[in-house]
Amino acid sequence: MRKFLIAAVVAMVAAAALLWFRQQPERSTEPPPVASLLSGQGTSSATMTSSKVEKKAKWALDGPDTSTNEMPARDFFEFFNSYFKDTSMGAERRFIVEGESMVIEEIAFAGTLARPLERGSATGSRVGMRMLVLTWTSGDQITGGASFQNAPTAFLRQMGKAPPGAGGVAPVPPIPASTEVIRGPADVGHVNAMRAAVGAFAKPDKGPMKSVFTKETRFVDIAENLTIVGADDFLERLAPIENAFPDAAATIDTIAGVGDYVIAAVQWEGTHTGRLGKIDATGNTVKLRMGLVARFEGSKVAELRTYWSRNTLDFQAWPDPRSEPKEMDPDAPKAARTGV
Repeated sequence: MRKFLIAAVVAMVAAAALLWFRQQPERSTEPPPVASLLSGQGTSSATMTSSKVEKKAKWALDGPDTSTNEMPARDFFEFFNSYFKDTSMGAERRFIVEGESMVIEEIAFAGTLARPLERGSATGSRVGMRMLVLTWTSGDQITGGASFQNAPTAFLRQMGKAPPGAGGVAPVPPIPASTEVIRGPADVGHVNAMRAAVGAFAKPDKGPMKSVFTKETRFVDIAENLTIVGADDFLERLAPIENAFPDAAATIDTIAGVGDYVIAAVQWEGTHTGRLGKIDATGNTVKLRMGLVARFEGSKVAELRTYWSRNTLDFQAWPDPRSEPKEMDPDAPKAARTGV
């Protein structure tokens, strides 16, 4: 009788445990959208960041001094959120890279400044931008990341405190109601074509570019709020930059194919030995990070979107880069020196 009672109790405990496990919410095996970490949606940003971002994770971003463009990922999220309130953010597209622990997002952001970007800039301004974010993951944890965005220039332009871009001032972008999730195996031909096109920058032979870009290709420069249609016009726009930096070279840090898309993180470097707009040659070495999103139709690129920081280019190309940019809010976190 005693053995029977023990067996019955064990069975009841096992049944109760099974029922409890079945009632628990299913844990996601994918990392959270970066937009949720940058806007603190659903919980405080600090709580979500500490639970979803590994403590040792690093984050790469653009800053006026390229030697300081990496910081702890948790600090990046906390710093970003310290500058804004009433934020709205959503991913326009989310790319799931097959066979790689990587998620890529094109994000639209809007927020109200909670502190000045620089001396003389007012709080309370509603600003926004589009950004490209790459995250490396392990299960539902973010182990590292990189972002490409035109900050703080985009915000200063919207406040009337910086000259407009080549295509005018980019407005605060609308926040998407839903996210287009893109999956699919990489097309090796597309990836190799983009590698060759990037490598042709500042080289006399533009064959690799002309072989993948056509007269119908749309080139969307997010930083300058400019859209160019056609490979010839695009190459014409590149010419002054190539003349100012004749030794320029582009190195691909990361490249991934997802279905009809190829996304690349590029490190661009050159010596300023020619006139760049109103700036005479300085001999300065300029390093610029750029995010590229290419959408293919067949074997050709139908659209190429570029994400980069005008602030980084101007700061390094200026004759005395340490004196030109205005000082940022002295009470801002130290991380602010790297830009947003």
